[in-house]
Amino acid sequence: MEESSTASGLTRMMEELAGHPIDAGSEEFPPMFFIPVATWQIVENGNVTTRKKIQVQPDTPPACSPTALLDVCGVASTEANGRQTLLLSHFVCQGRGFTSPINVVVTPRAPRPFFATVMHTLTASQDVEITVFTWDASGAPAPGVVVDWRCQVPLTQISI
Repeated sequence: MEESSTASGLTRMMEELAGHPIDAGSEEFPPMFFIPVATWQIVENGNVTTRKKIQVQPDTPPACSPTALLDVCGVASTEANGRQTLLLSHFVCQGRGFTSPINVVVTPRAPRPFFATVMHTLTASQDVEITVFTWDASGAPAPGVVVDWRCQVPLTQISI
């Protein structure tokens, strides 16, 4: 009950600001309640370079395959345990899956020094799971650290 009364109170306040009734699911919903969290683009003329794992001749040239690449930049904040897990599909509006190689970079955005590391996994559903970890200078997990992140990944066509 408390949650719905809070929501209806928020709706009343928004309607007072707007001067008319507002449907929270509509495009009228005040922009101040939405924040940009990522930018992305598809690079259609990318390439993936491969090499043989075992090379009979040491100077075997790499093989290059034309591939569409997804380049995504976003912002996130670590939780109380100093980590945050993201799914790449939550930041892009496209209907393709992802494949390897995956490149992820993360940078803390803070006035004090923090350390940040990142891991990524290609899930069975062809999504990329990115886990960010942050620590303070003493090595303790650092909660609430805002990080900028960037991921570049080759795209595969999947049916939706």
